[in-house]
Amino acid sequence: MGSRRWKGPLSWCKQPYTSRFENDRRRCNVNGIAGRGRDSPANDLEIKLFSPTPDNPLFSNDPAAEARLLNHLTGTGLAPRLHETLATPLGSVVLYTHVAGSSWRSYPAPVGRVLARLHRHPAPPDLDLAPYDSRALLAQGLDILDRRPNISVTERLRNLTPSSATAPSRIAALLHGDVVPGNVIQSPIGDITLIDWQCPAVGAPVHDLAIFLSPAMQHVYRDTPLSQAEAVPF
Repeated sequence: MGSRRWKGPLSWCKQPYTSRFENDRRRCNVNGIAGRGRDSPANDLEIKLFSPTPDNPLFSNDPAAEARLLNHLTGTGLAPRLHETLATPLGSVVLYTHVAGSSWRSYPAPVGRVLARLHRHPAPPDLDLAPYDSRALLAQGLDILDRRPNISVTERLRNLTPSSATAPSRIAALLHGDVVPGNVIQSPIGDITLIDWQCPAVGAPVHDLAIFLSPAMQHVYRDTPLSQAEAVPF
């Protein structure tokens, strides 16, 4: 779906989200969608304004990639439905259907099942390739360290890099790229939908699994890492 030019203020916004990261996402109501009433939740969209940010070596921030993935996954239940893309004076905007529910908090087995479905789904062409072996992962990590201003911390972390290497992965799966609890929406009946598709890639499923299991990511979004009892079912 192509992007069209912005032609006026987005005046429908009614509930701003609290954002701790670069992009601004707001829930809006658009009159007339599917012939439903103006106050119907089925009428709600998410307006996601992308902030121009410096290149991020771990999480890219590509509105075109997000729109392409939402369109590619239409009808799967894995992602929201793409509504439209806009080019505005403030930056690129992706509009998609609001997913009713809340950020995932506990019992990760359903998340594992959704990721298994995603990783079996065919990937669209021309996605970025995730690091495919330990050498590529190490190069990515060192690139991140080189961007840190704290030299003493950087040197301590460099001294902890592993010396052994692993063979390249032969699996090329469709990856979400940022499967943190805040991007996993669980409906009132337990269905899981993934949002924030701005950094998809093709590579080994372990990339998505590692991000979700990361103690740091779990702590950021729900204030505690997964326990052993929680991690095993996943």
